[in-house]
Amino acid sequence: MIKLLSRALTLLLVAYLFAFASLFIFGKIDVNIGGAIRILMERWEQPLAQFFVLFTVWLAVQRKHKRERFDNAIGYASSLLRWLWRGLFTPSVPDVDHIHVGRAGGAGQLAMILVAAALLAGIALRLYHLPIFYFNPDSVITMEMADKTIAANFLITHSSDSSMGPPHPPMFNYTLGLIMTVSRDPIVIAGILSLLNIVGLVFFARYMLYSEPLYFALISIGLLAVNSSLILYSTMIWHPTLMPVALMLFHVKLCRFIKEKNVNDLAWGFAFAGIASQFHSSGYFLALPLLIVAYSFRKEAGAKGLAMAFGAGALVCFPYIYYMLAEGGIFGGLNTAVGAKRVFSMEVMERFVSISGAMLSPRIFAHWLGTPDYDFYIQRYAWPFGGALKLAGCLVEISFAVGLLRYIAMIASERSFFPIGPSGERTGSPPVSFQLAGLIVFLSSVGYILVRTPVFPHYLTFMFPFYVIVAAWVPFKLCKYMAGRAASVFAVAGHATLAAILLVALDKAGGHYLAYGATYRTMTQIIEAVREANPENRPVDLYAERIRSQVIYDHVFKYLLPTEWRKDTPGKKPILVNVSWDSNERKYDWGIMSLEGLPFERDNAVFQALELVPQGARLAVHPDVFKHVRGRANTFEREHPSLDSAYEYVLVDVRFAPYVPPVNYYAMESAQALLRDRRYGIIYRSNGILLFKAGAQKKLDREVFQRIALTFKSVNMYCGGDADTVSSGKSGLVRSSLKEKKPKDTYMVCGPYVNLKPGSYVATFRLSLVETEQTEPVALLDVVSDGASVKLGEKRVAPEVSYIKNAWSEFDVPFTVGPKGARGVELRVLYLGGPEMQVDSVSITMDDPTFSSMLIN
Repeated sequence: MIKLLSRALTLLLVAYLFAFASLFIFGKIDVNIGGAIRILMERWEQPLAQFFVLFTVWLAVQRKHKRERFDNAIGYASSLLRWLWRGLFTPSVPDVDHIHVGRAGGAGQLAMILVAAALLAGIALRLYHLPIFYFNPDSVITMEMADKTIAANFLITHSSDSSMGPPHPPMFNYTLGLIMTVSRDPIVIAGILSLLNIVGLVFFARYMLYSEPLYFALISIGLLAVNSSLILYSTMIWHPTLMPVALMLFHVKLCRFIKEKNVNDLAWGFAFAGIASQFHSSGYFLALPLLIVAYSFRKEAGAKGLAMAFGAGALVCFPYIYYMLAEGGIFGGLNTAVGAKRVFSMEVMERFVSISGAMLSPRIFAHWLGTPDYDFYIQRYAWPFGGALKLAGCLVEISFAVGLLRYIAMIASERSFFPIGPSGERTGSPPVSFQLAGLIVFLSSVGYILVRTPVFPHYLTFMFPFYVIVAAWVPFKLCKYMAGRAASVFAVAGHATLAAILLVALDKAGGHYLAYGATYRTMTQIIEAVREANPENRPVDLYAERIRSQVIYDHVFKYLLPTEWRKDTPGKKPILVNVSWDSNERKYDWGIMSLEGLPFERDNAVFQALELVPQGARLAVHPDVFKHVRGRANTFEREHPSLDSAYEYVLVDVRFAPYVPPVNYYAMESAQALLRDRRYGIIYRSNGILLFKAGAQKKLDREVFQRIALTFKSVNMYCGGDADTVSSGKSGLVRSSLKEKKPKDTYMVCGPYVNLKPGSYVATFRLSLVETEQTEPVALLDVVSDGASVKLGEKRVAPEVSYIKNAWSEFDVPFTVGPKGARGVELRVLYLGGPEMQVDSVSITMDDPTFSSMLIN
């Protein structure tokens, strides 16, 4: 008992030392011992006090534990490292059939050089990625959950909600909570997580070199070190970040058990699998492979060994198991598949295989950046070698597919998941690492397809390092040929080079507006610029050009702002930060301005209207302007302001519709109802912003609704085709006529299927054409109703020299609705072929609007 307590306290003590050491590496602290101690005493009194209390208890335990008593802390730390190294990473007994580093002579020395080069490249790429890591709302939510974990003294059973139904397990919050007792700076936290990934990579490399065939180990280490997916995810402050570390240890311990039949290794394997599953619930897909291992080697493990293994896994998962049982069942809230007939559909399997392949190569960047910009960056930064570098990534993906087929063929021919004898690996059989990795990838892939899990890359991180081990099979078999060895080096080196090029592109662009978002460096640069422009500490508001909500998030931006900038200050007009994505240069741009110089008239109108509302007055606002009044007392977000609630003021936006319809309908209907209500009058009207006040004099101005348009985003108007692509329009994501996406003579947009009252209207289509000499029409714009049986108006659009890509033009199609009205009105764009064309949005405008809605209920 004393021995166990001693080791537990030692591990906790090392965790504190590790966290303090990270401040020297990633914190803004001069490397000066005296200065560091002073800063620690000033800023981290509580963690430092905890450390000294822990150190005192540790010394007391060491006095009782004479066998492991050491004269000083340095001697004990070195012994601890030796204990960890022996317990976790002691190499297996070398097999005579293998070429090991220790017996390979010159080949071994060359292998060590190549491994060192691959590891250094992988570490360098991770460190380069650190300041440009993806800091998103999930990261902020996780850090807030870690705060709650600390407040609860780490007695939590679950974490934040997940898209799968049940909340995330708590393990990552325990880890993050320990780190946050020392520092709450995101760059420090991300740095520590990245360091842990690097340590796991180095330990994995040592095991592979001394326990597996030389070339198989070399290729596996190289692919894992420079893998783009792990580089991107190693710095995320999110649950899957530490899964690769646990999985590498899991792989090492389970391989050692299969070779040496030591039941302690089996228990460690179950424990590390449990830890991985408690970082992210996708780790539960390891359960079936573990059961197969336990069953296959039940005789070697014995009843006691199996009980110890299952107990170790259950102990790690106990808090979450308790929570799930208390909630009424393990699978009670899980979003599982519907429609078994489509479980193994080609669509699902194709998506899974595509993303699985992308996880192995730099093609993962195509997911983060979108294919057009992925190709653009390669063309800009890798020309004329882009094709060769892409080929290197393709070789890895092909090797993975062949390796997985090889494993399936092995279990079919051998009729065994592990065709090895009692003394270890059998001559002619694949390495044990390959057998275990193949089993996990095969079963987990089938499991994912069966439950129809949304297959996003971070859900697949639990299959590392097994992906690369499977992919290493083909190069390993070809390594006896000079051409095979050259191809292997080319694949690894090409992968690393392309990953570096794309990271540089991300850095220069400041991030990307799709899945990646703005980099941490970009956000800190914006805040530093605001600091210079805001010496008076005025409140700061963010105006981001919303592209799929990924440009910059309010939640993240406000988390990074100084506290004094986050609150409204009476008498101080705010500083506004405008962040946008430059689609021509493919990079972020931003501007900082005061209210008086704001070029966005609509936001200017919002702030001018708010100046007329006294603090504390009951105010109802339309959802689109709620962000400007968030945190204000007695302010309510309402799509339909209820007059029964007796709001003193109502702020409505009737011009701009950034949301999916019919939110803008509600705004217009609310404004029309307020105009008819005798208790309210308009006290402010500008640029579509209307401010109503109870008891104010009625001002029935017909110009209020002049040229008010119902606007619809093109991406919300599907026609059954797959025409979505990435571009910079008013809506952000637009529909495109790229030839591989949308063939000739097909509709790009249809809808919005609204019912219109009699009157004169104008349909406006916002399009972008590529410059071309073609004179034939590119598109037919039409307005139809009643299931397309009635044509209300049309126009053909031909390209001209004045139309250039990303320069948007609006085309009007007037039409008239007869006395009976029109139902199911569609605004359609028929692509006729030729140059690329993009559709951003369509709108319906009433030429002679009245105070009654143009819509039929």
